[in-house]
Amino acid sequence: TFLGKALKPLPEKFHGLEDQELIYRERYVDLIMNEEEKKKFLFRSAFIRELRNYLNEQGYIEIETPILNNKPSGATAKPFVTHHNALDIDLYLRIAPETYLKTAIVAGFTKVFEIARCFRNEGMDTTHLQDFTMIEGYGAYLNYKDIYYLYCDVGYISADVCKRLRMQGYHVFSIIGGYQNYLLID
Repeated sequence: TFLGKALKPLPEKFHGLEDQELIYRERYVDLIMNEEEKKKFLFRSAFIRELRNYLNEQGYIEIETPILNNKPSGATAKPFVTHHNALDIDLYLRIAPETYLKTAIVAGFTKVFEIARCFRNEGMDTTHLQDFTMIEGYGAYLNYKDIYYLYCDVGYISADVCKRLRMQGYHVFSIIGGYQNYLLID
């Protein structure tokens, strides 16, 4: 148990937290005052746990790839640059885990994925941060139908987590009648 003295009072409960600057800079205050924001954090945690379990059941292997690279790779975004003091070299923060995951496929793993923290040195706003979490995965011998079913199942996982957390105001797509195939070209 952690017990600590509050040096500043919380915002009043009737109006809640309204200052957007405070909401984004002092996230913990927003989480204390706003139950819906707290549910977003719980959703993310539950979704990642369920997604990881699902991919493991499907035979995917989670691989951890390097965050620091000696050359920028992955997407075409501008990378963040840092300096490694012991080696006296500049390194780049990962833009995407793509290259290393594809290398694992070439090395003989048939299905791989990573839930990766990525960094892109681009503009930012309240909906687009420069560091973010993404999932990327690859599978040998998979075709478009396999990927289609995989994405449908991910949609079901997302809907299930929303229902369990009783999240309000979020619309999750539904696939009526199960999997349906749509051909774009005959």
